[in-house]
Amino acid sequence: MIIKRIDNNRNITVYGVTFHGFSDLKKYALSGYPKEGIYVGEDSEPYPCFDSSDYAFENRSYWNFVFAKSKEELDEKLDLLKRFKASRNYYKLNSEIYPMVYFGGDNSMPIEVTECNDLVVPDAKHSKKKQKVRPVKTGKTRMELLIERLKGELKE
Repeated sequence: MIIKRIDNNRNITVYGVTFHGFSDLKKYALSGYPKEGIYVGEDSEPYPCFDSSDYAFENRSYWNFVFAKSKEELDEKLDLLKRFKASRNYYKLNSEIYPMVYFGGDNSMPIEVTECNDLVVPDAKHSKKKQKVRPVKTGKTRMELLIERLKGELKE
């Protein structure tokens, strides 16, 4: 099993479907809805709290994600995942139910993925570059330009 650490906002492709970092994984795991036919399940645990300040302000969690092509497969993987004993920081990555992703909960932390044929991390240098938008001097406000563009799209 190959474990790769990547920025938590990087894209990963699981079973041919691209997820846009931790926030996308969390969104689909908590919603229960599949993304393009791929289900995401999660087993998470909140950070420990030691004093009243922690209880008042701590909102981070440790996250383990699994992926499946059907709801039944997801239920089986989640059942197995929840039976695994966690090591440090609720870490449950393993070779039995990959593909998997682990996130330690802090925005500065990377996500860890079990890289395999079913889970691919595109190279950062091959990701799409943002195009520079050059302002057009037409004497119109940005809102007017946007309204024109939307009207044009509606006609098509």
